[in-house]
Amino acid sequence: MYDGNLSALSLSSESSGWREKLNMLKQRREAKPAPVLQFSAPTPSPSQPTSMHTPLPQTPQTPSDTAKDYARIDEASLIESYQKPGHTASASRNSHSSRHKAATSSTFSMRAPITSRECLQRATFLKERAHDYLQESRALLDRASVMAYQEAEHSHDKARRREDQFSDPNTAAKAHFHFTLDCDSPYRQQMTVIKSIFSDADIPKISLFDHILPQEQSKNSSVVYVDAQTGRCLTISELRRDALRLAYGLRKYHNIGRGDSVLIVNHNSITYPVLFFAVIATGATASLANPANKHLEMSHQIKDSDISFVFANPDKIELCSIILRERGWSENRVSDRVVSATENSPRSFKSYAQLLCNDLQKGVPETFAGEDAHSVAVTCYSSGTTGVAKGVMTTHYNLVANLTQLDWSRAYSTQKSDVVLAVLPYYHIFGLTSLLLNFLKRENMSVVLPRFSLEAFGAAVEKYRVTLTAVVPPILHSIAKEDVERRHGMSSLKILNVGAAPVSPKLIEQIGEKFNSSVLVSNGYGLTETSPVTHKLPLEYARSHSGYIGRMLSNTTARLVDENGKDVPGDNKSSGELWIKGPQVMRGYLNNPQATAQCMTSDGYFKTGDIAIYDDQTFLFKIVGRLKEMIKYKGIQVAPSSLEAVLLSHPQVNDAAVIGVYDDRQVTELPRAYIVPQDAANFDNQVFCNEIEAWVADIVANYSKLRGGVHTIDVIPKTPSGKIVRRHLHMLAAQQHIGLAKL
Repeated sequence: MYDGNLSALSLSSESSGWREKLNMLKQRREAKPAPVLQFSAPTPSPSQPTSMHTPLPQTPQTPSDTAKDYARIDEASLIESYQKPGHTASASRNSHSSRHKAATSSTFSMRAPITSRECLQRATFLKERAHDYLQESRALLDRASVMAYQEAEHSHDKARRREDQFSDPNTAAKAHFHFTLDCDSPYRQQMTVIKSIFSDADIPKISLFDHILPQEQSKNSSVVYVDAQTGRCLTISELRRDALRLAYGLRKYHNIGRGDSVLIVNHNSITYPVLFFAVIATGATASLANPANKHLEMSHQIKDSDISFVFANPDKIELCSIILRERGWSENRVSDRVVSATENSPRSFKSYAQLLCNDLQKGVPETFAGEDAHSVAVTCYSSGTTGVAKGVMTTHYNLVANLTQLDWSRAYSTQKSDVVLAVLPYYHIFGLTSLLLNFLKRENMSVVLPRFSLEAFGAAVEKYRVTLTAVVPPILHSIAKEDVERRHGMSSLKILNVGAAPVSPKLIEQIGEKFNSSVLVSNGYGLTETSPVTHKLPLEYARSHSGYIGRMLSNTTARLVDENGKDVPGDNKSSGELWIKGPQVMRGYLNNPQATAQCMTSDGYFKTGDIAIYDDQTFLFKIVGRLKEMIKYKGIQVAPSSLEAVLLSHPQVNDAAVIGVYDDRQVTELPRAYIVPQDAANFDNQVFCNEIEAWVADIVANYSKLRGGVHTIDVIPKTPSGKIVRRHLHMLAAQQHIGLAKL
């Protein structure tokens, strides 16, 4: 068992280089001595005999004059120390022995008198040092898994070459991970499959309800949800009890069950999990809607999902009622089956609390064992950045698989004591899986905010001592630009998990500077179609590889396919469209088999539409563009996200988006930027726009210059998750009569 002694760790003979790096770590750590906190006893007088119980005199140490001796060494700094040149193993050993020499019994013995402050300081130091050892062990375990993976693949490759030689001596050994398979094209071609470094996890085929809230949770009194505004709490046992009571009511009074689709349109609240799990327990499908939807979007979702029951926020009850009447529902049916998602309800409508029932109902909770686990549990609607939103059919198996993958791949480094801020909307797949389900499964306490505001965010972090949260780039941008940390104590915050939309390394760097590197920003990647997580960046790479989305989760494979249909190498520079295959990939688009066929290959790969590169040395992926958003300037592809990252680094640019506009004279697309100035005086200021254009031209390659011009705009149109809605900008460009935007 690992007891905290670094010298006790032993790796295989091939890992001697890793041991040398570990010695470098020791060298760096021993260069920073512990705070003196001199606890040694006074020197005995010559007449006093020295015994085993009398401490020997110690050389006085000089106390550290800064608090940084107590700073946590996170995994990122560990990796940096491993790679720091100029250290030798012998120096590390000398340093190591000197520390243990200093840490004799007399060092920790008590002198008289001793103050409580010294005791507290020493206890704090030892606590932080214990944290260091824990982080080191995590980094070593991660490295050990990578090494084991490399060794196994090396052996596999060697065996394959030997087999090839026996079968055909004239055939050259095939490259690593290369197979010849039938693809969508009429001919056979070489396919490069990238595998996860993690071993496959066993994924149970059960219902989502039984996976998260099994019978044994009925007596669990752990608090898992707290209302940030009122302080009301919800324990796991209360959640399970109320969800089942509501499910009994839905079954008894409205016969809701398999085949039904129930709309939930509400802001985050501690009631939301009760509504969600009640629908899941009945066997119905939960159709999750954005409360900001207007008539057009809400009508489309209600029709597409064939909604049979509605839980709505009070301010959306009227809109849902109008749409359902338009679909032919009678007045009685509307008042009976449109229910308030809160304890308050307007006029003749009921509250969900009135449906709570204690009468057990047969088949509740519904079991989805075996192949039944592939039944649809949730339909979230894609953001619709390029057209009408599509309903994504996510099964029980998809969600159980993704939760299992997150745990098996150690995607989130959390402890029971961590407090999570649930600010992302639960109706979005990122908020649903990463916040509502993932941290509930881990039994972490989630502080729930109904909607994001920077002041509410800061106040919640301060009041509840929040340690981690999940955010989208717009929230990260607000934190970086505003001085919320000066108005609220945010020292407890340690990790910001970011996803759902691309985030620039510059923005992550600004967060690090703002919080003096005490907050790590860990990137990730996923889509609504993948339930959603496929990649997560390990914490040790959070600073050194901030622009990367991370490693694939377990049970996942990927391909990078260029525009000619060929797979690209993992050289950290060759790019291709990212294709994903795994148990988290959706069942398909609801009522849209044509769209499903367009994005899925015959062998089960989902075409993400994102352009990525892969580094086969670190096993990290990086998104470099979006296939449908790429701008072609005279045949050369230009990624809007790269130009946007450059623009956002300018101090006078608050937000930015780039699109391609077609120029008839040059017969090509030209990159055009729309920016939100930091200073309101620069709106519609052509001189300012020209200066920004010239500034970018000095930074980027010739083909990436903003030849389509720079224009100011009040706000960049985005989805709630932070994705830029470029079709709105294309329409704006078309109206400006300066080139015809590509629609």
